[in-house]
Amino acid sequence: LMTIEIKQSGNFHDQRQFDELKRWLDTRSPTDPIVIFIHGWHHNAAPKDTNRVDFTGFVGELEAEVCQKRRALKMPCPSLDAIYVGWIWDSVDYPIGSDILDFWTIWGRKKVSRQVGRGGLANIISHSRHAHPDRQVIVAGHSLGASALFYAVRDSLGQVAEDNYEYIMMNPAVGSGEFAE
Repeated sequence: LMTIEIKQSGNFHDQRQFDELKRWLDTRSPTDPIVIFIHGWHHNAAPKDTNRVDFTGFVGELEAEVCQKRRALKMPCPSLDAIYVGWIWDSVDYPIGSDILDFWTIWGRKKVSRQVGRGGLANIISHSRHAHPDRQVIVAGHSLGASALFYAVRDSLGQVAEDNYEYIMMNPAVGSGEFAE
């Protein structure tokens, strides 16, 4: 599991993380699938963040299930490469009742999700595509993470898919007008 963080501007929090991610992707098996997850509002890249913990557990379960099925077919087990994309989720932190008191920040975070998608996330997806063009890659985002995903790939959404990429937008914070464009 690799974790990479993107700032509100869409740039990488630490360029060295992206450089490490590129090196890591370049050395991975071209046949092993990649799962990329972008968290939504009220989450981050902290090791104890519930989205990160759940994603890590999910990747382990998925890898075990794929391996079990492949062993039954007498095929080798692939490893599952996973990337957790973290970004700044809130601009205000209240000591109590934060989910209620900071609801007004949703519109600012929506704007940030666009920057994250057009910037760092688009670069991650692009590099993973060029590192091993035939790899199966699943990119999933939840809520504002799905908004970031939408803005990272929106220019290619109306075209016939000619690669092994699947985009999953769970409860996307994307309006119908944005899809219509």
